[in-house]
Amino acid sequence: MIKTILHQIWNERRQNGWLFLELVAVSVFLWLAIDPLFILYSNKYIPEGYNDDNLYYLEFEVKSVPDEENAGEVCANDFEQAVNIVRSLPEVEAYAVASSNNYPNSMGSNCPKYVVDSTMNVKGESHSMHVTTYDIYDFPGSDYFAALQIKDINGEPMKKSGLDGGKGLYVSQNFAQKAFGTTDAAGKKIKYEDEDEIYSVAGLFSTVQTTEYIEPMHLIMHIHDRSEICEYMDKRYIFENYKIFVRLKEGVAADAFMKNFQAEIAPKLDFKYRCFFALTAVGESAAKSANVFGITNRYRMQMMLSGFALFCAFLGIMSTYWVRVSDRRMAIGLYRSMGATSRRVLWQFIVEGWLIVSVAFLIALPLLMHKVYSMGFSDPLEKFTSMMWQELMLAKNGDYLHNQPLTHFVIVSVLTYLFMLFVAGVGILIPTRRIVSIQPSEALRDE
Repeated sequence: MIKTILHQIWNERRQNGWLFLELVAVSVFLWLAIDPLFILYSNKYIPEGYNDDNLYYLEFEVKSVPDEENAGEVCANDFEQAVNIVRSLPEVEAYAVASSNNYPNSMGSNCPKYVVDSTMNVKGESHSMHVTTYDIYDFPGSDYFAALQIKDINGEPMKKSGLDGGKGLYVSQNFAQKAFGTTDAAGKKIKYEDEDEIYSVAGLFSTVQTTEYIEPMHLIMHIHDRSEICEYMDKRYIFENYKIFVRLKEGVAADAFMKNFQAEIAPKLDFKYRCFFALTAVGESAAKSANVFGITNRYRMQMMLSGFALFCAFLGIMSTYWVRVSDRRMAIGLYRSMGATSRRVLWQFIVEGWLIVSVAFLIALPLLMHKVYSMGFSDPLEKFTSMMWQELMLAKNGDYLHNQPLTHFVIVSVLTYLFMLFVAGVGILIPTRRIVSIQPSEALRDE
């Protein structure tokens, strides 16, 4: 069969030449359309390192302007009371108090510069680096790790250190690897660049994806004593500057809890200057943050452009093969009249079509390799990610497939090739099956 197919391709070399050129162009076009989709989905499915199911935070609104002399103390006491009310609820599994925007996918970020002690650095020299930092405050029974279900580097639930009452700096796995060249970083020294106090690393947690759609950034969680909660801010604005996070127990119906919370608990959270406003799901903040930073629009636009490109390629390849098969109606009738079975004719056309696609794709590969070598892979979130990486001095994480050049290129190439084979198969299979189902005499007469 192969000899017959090659002979047929050679006999129609003029028509096949144009088809080759078309398929080479389509191969490049499709590859460039699939590449950004692969990157977006690869980023989207990076392990988050936390769980925001059944996780909420409390929001308060202004009831009256706190301008009295003792307003700061009143607000601080009211906040403490709010914490005690919330943490005592039977539906609450874990709770935590953290500065506003100090949680994944929040609207803001806190990226101070740290200095790594030269004696602890694998290179033997001190250096500084910006690191995303979450400021967390230690209230009775509070546990930020349990509230967000963050794991340690061994995949077990993260626990607070037994040193200093659990307070101190906890660093992410990717930060420890970057700063110290090892994940055995407990006890190593770091400090804020503009402060003299040196901190010991209290523990390591698994890498957390602080912003959806991009790779996880280096992260430090600084657990403070709650007495520090208003050290640098006016106590009157404690409700705006800090959030109370709660995780509901497994099996608690969220809708019923929120309805009961609004009816029975909210009135208890009506204080002199602030009152309860809403119990907001942390998961909702991801969508809000993506909208604010324009990630959602870029994501949708890229999906639409790539989807339109795939649709056009599908119609183009399929219609080309459909027309070619229909034009060979007489040849199919001759094959059938000479005793060829329907299956043999069908397989001959499919193999011929796939062979042409394969050769055209192999010709396109060097062009694609040159493009990747000279310009790199697509970056659908280029402006946003470049800003984050430049500020935080992050290198692309080679653990992810889209950051492994050879693996990345092979995966996108295979996806492109399979798509082209599928479309060519559809364009060949449908008209060929229709033609071989009729009598050879009818095929020859209609021609």
